Amino acid sequence: MNRIPLKKLDDFFLSPTERVPAGAFGVYMSGAAPSEWPLLGRYAAEAVASGAAVSGRPANPDEAALNRWSQKIGDGFEPERGWMLSAMRKWLPELPAQTAEAMADGLEASVRALQAARKPQTVLRSGFLKLMCWLNV
Repeated sequence: MNRIPLKKLDDFFLSPTERVPAGAFGVYMSGAAPSEWPLLGRYAAEAVASGAAVSGRPANPDEAALNRWSQKIGDGFEPERGWMLSAMRKWLPELPAQTAEAMADGLEASVRALQAARKPQTVLRSGFLKLMCWLNV
């Protein structure tokens, strides 16, 4: 299945074989304008109905995932965009550069919000590690 660009927002709801060209969309959002909320509501409802939605929290990484992470990335963590982007590129080398950059922007914003809420660095590291391991299933 090829990854294809989204031309119109409603194309998102076509089955992969109905899309021209046929393919799958990869979507990352770090925010939405109020005008996009109805689309997000429709997306959420269809994702739940199809079983594609992640409900609740992802599981903690298992020992094997933690070992792979430690070997590839090390045991350190820096709550800075540059470090997170570098770790992402090592951990998810197939991730397109533009997607990695967008994810790094969103992660940086999330980290800043958690820091403003006075969350300790261990919480930031655990959240980042859990997300990366979940993406690398």
